[in-house]
Amino acid sequence: MTNATRRIGIKTDAIAHLDELLIDLTSKLEERGCKVFFAEDAAQARDYIVALAQAKGAKNVVKGKSMTTEEIDLNDALAKAGIDAVETDLGEYIVQLRGERPSAHHHARNSSVEGRHRAAFHRQVRHRVHCRA
Repeated sequence: MTNATRRIGIKTDAIAHLDELLIDLTSKLEERGCKVFFAEDAAQARDYIVALAQAKGAKNVVKGKSMTTEEIDLNDALAKAGIDAVETDLGEYIVQLRGERPSAHHHARNSSVEGRHRAAFHRQVRHRVHCRA
């Protein structure tokens, strides 16, 4: 059996038993003190996250899973609430610094694009760290 065949089998099995797996995961997370929230739609997910951040007095948050948060427009909701969101993934952070939206598609390397990303990252890091020559 190839790795690809094995991955397809695992994915197919997980989808077929997703309800059971989510119940099991929820139980294990809650046993460890985590709070689990299932949203009916994007608006409910955004509202929950923003309300939680506000209740904790957050002014800044770090986030991962950029495509998921993009799909629910979380960055805009946080910004409207006065909360600054920063990406945890360096590549996504550079995209964020450029004011662009992340993409699930991987593009071929392009030296022009790499140069623009490098310049955006350098400007922001120098600004935030206040580097001195």
